[in-house]
Amino acid sequence: MKKISLILLFLFSLTLNACNQGSNDSLDSFESVSESFESESTSSESISESESESESESEFIPQTTNFNTPNPNAKKVSIKTLVDKGKTSDSKNLYSITGYVQFPYNYTFGNFDIVDETGSITVWGLSKNSTSMTNNGSLYTYSNDKTFSSIGLKAGDIITMEGIYVAYAPNPGYFVPEISGYIISKTTSDIAPINGLNYVGEETYSGTYYDSVNSLQGNELLKGLHNLMMSTHTTYVSYDSLKTTLKKSDPGSSSSNVTCFYSGQSTSSFNREHVWCQSLSGSTSSSSTNLYGTTYGGSDIHHIRPAISSYNSLRSNAAFGYVYGPKSGFKTINHVSGDKNYLSGNVIEPVDSIKGDVARIIMYMYMHYSKSIANDGSKYSFLGDMNVHYVMGPNQKAACFKLLREWNAIDPVDDFEKNRNEVAYQYQGNRNPFIDHPSYADLIWG
Repeated sequence: MKKISLILLFLFSLTLNACNQGSNDSLDSFESVSESFESESTSSESISESESESESESEFIPQTTNFNTPNPNAKKVSIKTLVDKGKTSDSKNLYSITGYVQFPYNYTFGNFDIVDETGSITVWGLSKNSTSMTNNGSLYTYSNDKTFSSIGLKAGDIITMEGIYVAYAPNPGYFVPEISGYIISKTTSDIAPINGLNYVGEETYSGTYYDSVNSLQGNELLKGLHNLMMSTHTTYVSYDSLKTTLKKSDPGSSSSNVTCFYSGQSTSSFNREHVWCQSLSGSTSSSSTNLYGTTYGGSDIHHIRPAISSYNSLRSNAAFGYVYGPKSGFKTINHVSGDKNYLSGNVIEPVDSIKGDVARIIMYMYMHYSKSIANDGSKYSFLGDMNVHYVMGPNQKAACFKLLREWNAIDPVDDFEKNRNEVAYQYQGNRNPFIDHPSYADLIWG
């Protein structure tokens, strides 16, 4: 906490200083942070994940690594300036933007988001064979860093990009604003580290349901819980029946209402939200063949939560994670508590009061429907590759489970979740182990 407080105080003082100088450019204060990080760098080498963790007890000093010499003709702009170009690609001008890295996407090939205080844009690398760009007729050469994973990017890092604006249109009437180019510099950030906390809340379940796994831990506990789900989940309810069942599992202010997952509002008009998105349940992150739609995992009461239609659409298939950087330009979903869910490109950070709910649903889905955990997984068509790094913000599997454990710990199980667990048990025959025994997460992945 001391380390994070020092960093936040440092960022605040820089922003305040920029404001006192009367800057009218909304990006000035953001750039001043990046420049200050660079000036304080003590090494040209980036910090590895293990080195960062080993220094957790000392004051964090941001490290900047330079990869290319900036082109003096590149136009420094805010991300909003590029996004406002809309559907018209621009290969004649070279632009420079600075922002925070947001995962996921496939960052190995340079496909992720970068955000500043004005908005977000997708980064895409150039061809492996292309190490130069033309600006106003002049050829400018960069090092080849299409494989952005090779430079050690992490979510939360600050990067400066130079490139051209591309309006990528995968479908008619739909486009994705992108910057296609090269990284000039990277500043390793430690603003919101993922610590993988242990659960310390109360565990109240005392029945015999888990007798077969009580002495297990690690992968053996994971397999034991999977086998328990397969033997006790005797009724796979229909997707249509959830219209009624969710009024019991997620009751609202009246018998005809439900409580919306993201906003906490009571409403009678809702969508059935797949917390682990259908589009992220395939064997690849862009798979056209999903593991579930509206059957099995796609209609599991432990999984599906009610959501107001517009919020369901806004979340789309964004993965769960921390949203880094200044949040003034991000889309939000207001919660009745006064907090906000933040969306940045393809990452959503839910309010603290449902972070644990998200974690325990994702861990349940991974444990129940992963073919790789089962001894005879090929026998069941509704088991498949549940790639947790598609639905969680970090790109590395181990970091995803650290994040799940952290959210599991900071938002303990409440009475609302306990009620959901009992309703699902009544209809399906199985329970969510991570609601009954949240410390299982630490026994398996800790």
